Amino acid sequence: MKKQITLVMGMLMSGFLSAQSVSYRTIEDDPDNIKNLAISLDPFYADAWGTDITLGFGVRADMYFKNLLSFNFDLRRAYLDLNAKEHEDASLPKPNDDLKKHLYVEAGAQLSFLNRSKQKDLKVVLSSSSSSSGGRTVTHSKYIMVPGTIRKSKQLRFGLISTRAAIDLADATGDGTTFKATSKTNSANTFTIGDFANTVDGSPTYGGYTMMSYSAIYAGIGAKRITNLQVDTDYGIRDHAYCFDLSADVVYAPILNFADVYTTGGTAWEVSNEDVTRIGWRLGAVVRSSVKSRLSYRTELGTRPGFRGGEGILSTNVYVLITLGWSIPFKLSVMNPS
Repeated sequence: MKKQITLVMGMLMSGFLSAQSVSYRTIEDDPDNIKNLAISLDPFYADAWGTDITLGFGVRADMYFKNLLSFNFDLRRAYLDLNAKEHEDASLPKPNDDLKKHLYVEAGAQLSFLNRSKQKDLKVVLSSSSSSSGGRTVTHSKYIMVPGTIRKSKQLRFGLISTRAAIDLADATGDGTTFKATSKTNSANTFTIGDFANTVDGSPTYGGYTMMSYSAIYAGIGAKRITNLQVDTDYGIRDHAYCFDLSADVVYAPILNFADVYTTGGTAWEVSNEDVTRIGWRLGAVVRSSVKSRLSYRTELGTRPGFRGGEGILSTNVYVLITLGWSIPFKLSVMNPS
């Protein structure tokens, strides 16, 4: 009972404090005067891709040029890859080299076709604390609403993607299609992955592993929301200064390859699959500070090019990406957006 009373009192006190008057002075309210280069160091990302589930690290860069153009770069490298490892059955067909961990590289640009500013009351947090009671955690925040400016941009997006992934060839056997292996020296000599009753050149053919890589282009639309409100309050300097990006893209991979595999006897085999998709799509969101070093977040949902395997939400092409990092903004005068 005491814990419940403490919890209620804490909530009431939080509301009382939020109602108290706080004096402030606006120092800056100019979303055009932001730090226009941001480097985000990402010690953690989780990529739940039906083809290859990975955890890793990365680096991102965003650059704004005036109100017309912005550029982005993204590199991710897995430190935990469920497919790129030593597998229990070492006799399965696989590349001569070790399976390499997931690597993703993207470079893109955004062209603004609509820019406008809007006045709105923005939430400026003065202080925040958390308390726990009875297995519940309550966060107490004291804040004020301050008139500020939001810059909104609509953009056309385009760019390039290059990626590689270790794949399980048996993942394509569930929907009536499969990988086919053709001898590099005798095209009449073939076998399919998924045949549990067959052995070729000393290797069973029920499964196998190889590397898939593709190079793709993407195009889409985006929306940016930028604020740079800084106020001097009784609690010190506080701000509402963020860059928030939403995007929707279509991805097309004209180049999509599978590495050759080798059986135990040393024969090289070219891997192919007739049921591949070169088209993907994605929805994304990115949040970071426009003027200070702070936590940065990125998330994506969509499908990627590659081989088909399974249907619906279990498809090998579906993925969900979550990235957590630290954004460090810089001011480049030569690219000042003002």
